Amino acid sequence: MRIDFSKKTKALVASRSGYQCSFPNCSQITIGPGARSSEFSATGVAAHIYSASTGGPRGQGRLGEKELKAPSNAIWLCQHHAKLVDNNRGDQYPPAVLLSYKALHEARTARAHRGIFSPFAWFYQLLVKHGPVFRTPAKIHFGKLTFLLGDNGTGKSALWQWLAGMSDPVTLTRWRKQLRENQPLSFEVTYFSPDQHIVELELTTTGGINYSLDGRSVPFNPLVTKFITTRSEYEFDDNERERWKEADTIERLAMLFRVDPLLIENILPQVQKNSRFLRKLSIQENETEEETAEDKETKSRRYLAVEFKGSGASSYGMLSHGEQEEVKMAIGLALAQFWSEYMPTVLVFSHLAMDLSGIKDWANRLGATNDQFQTIIELAMEPEDFLELNSIGAEFVYLDGKPPNVKIQQAGQTNS
Repeated sequence: MRIDFSKKTKALVASRSGYQCSFPNCSQITIGPGARSSEFSATGVAAHIYSASTGGPRGQGRLGEKELKAPSNAIWLCQHHAKLVDNNRGDQYPPAVLLSYKALHEARTARAHRGIFSPFAWFYQLLVKHGPVFRTPAKIHFGKLTFLLGDNGTGKSALWQWLAGMSDPVTLTRWRKQLRENQPLSFEVTYFSPDQHIVELELTTTGGINYSLDGRSVPFNPLVTKFITTRSEYEFDDNERERWKEADTIERLAMLFRVDPLLIENILPQVQKNSRFLRKLSIQENETEEETAEDKETKSRRYLAVEFKGSGASSYGMLSHGEQEEVKMAIGLALAQFWSEYMPTVLVFSHLAMDLSGIKDWANRLGATNDQFQTIIELAMEPEDFLELNSIGAEFVYLDGKPPNVKIQQAGQTNS
């Protein structure tokens, strides 16, 4: 059975594209005057990203009928490019590519229509040529939302750290130290901004970094992307552990996100809007008595009061791990939404301690929205746990084995 879009959906997708083809460097106008003064001619196509029927180009992924006929599964194309993307079963234009084309074109259209600067960019592909972790060459594609799944020690963090290191060499400090007595690391990233670029990076065994942009040697990568990342307190060094002991809740959250505490304070009013379960977040103070060598001293200590829908307020520190992760993800989303208004942004959640139902809820939220950033979620879970997840724009990368022979598998295809 073929699942087609409704007239309302087609009109919505066409309007969001400005009635122009979304294929890069095309932008053909698909509507205009007809043969008579009372007629118009429309030539555009609301093409399916995931196939309208079983066995069609690009397959249907894990999507049900509701997701397959949703506007998020449609891209507006001219007739020529609608046929082109479906040739050879659509292998040359997988869903991740078409989703990036759609997002980038809508960003350009918004800028042309309202004069809004839209800095949206898209990491499409990472090709690891040589390195200390994976069986190389290894290739993965990134979607609107990308899950990195595998046991601890399989290189999940390495993949997003290498991407982040393109813009911030500090992220590569760990690898620069390791590689001095090991093999070099070299990888290539295909990046739309909005035109396609290829950035190559090589870490040498002497600790140096060589960059190349579109085949030309450059001193650094000028295509800067903001990475918003979470981490666990178990990743802290000795100095950070000492700071953690003395820090209040806001300062601790800032340490986990690697941002200034003032930024956490200022973003809180936006946070409860990003969760189905949060009703209110507020900063409170309580007074504690501490004994000094001379006398007792009363100090004020800030904490984050969290109120979930259907329950009373509680301090962040008294929440369960799952509830704390709900708050952290809502904070991360608010940070990414703001930053992505001004520069290309990637949101990364690592060491997530949330049950599967919570992860699925957030996957549907992050994969199908029009937020102008990509998200990467790192999980120590088995791929079988995600068979029922039907989030448009989600890519699943499975890592198996031990360094330096970790195997990467994605969408049923294995890099060998």
